[in-house]
Amino acid sequence: MSDPLSAFRREDNRNNSQSAVGSGLKAYEAFRCREKAENLEIRPVLNESRVPSYRYLMDIGFNGDYGTELMIYFSFMMVKVAGKNMQPIIRAIIEGKLASIHEFHANEFAEPANDAPIITSIEYIVGAGAKGK
Repeated sequence: MSDPLSAFRREDNRNNSQSAVGSGLKAYEAFRCREKAENLEIRPVLNESRVPSYRYLMDIGFNGDYGTELMIYFSFMMVKVAGKNMQPIIRAIIEGKLASIHEFHANEFAEPANDAPIITSIEYIVGAGAKGK
């Protein structure tokens, strides 16, 4: 017997793949959004996590439609984010909805789908580097 509502059900497109379950690794989620984010939780794998307030956000820079580079300029530091398929992340920060970003590490997370957003590195630049030098 077929499900008469199957055509109307949404597919679960999250990264809860079979490889995540079988390998014991966590499913990877590059970012999370809120309707109105007040802070941005930044979660690198091998560095400290930080949670700056959006009130210190001064500017963002990104490489157009490529979705591979993002610079987030706060009044006290810059955050350099690299990855692929990051267009939804960039759009979320422009709209003030980006609540957190998470760096991918193969030892921590299962491999995401090829078209899923992935953050390969997060770098903090503070001090003289944050002033453009």
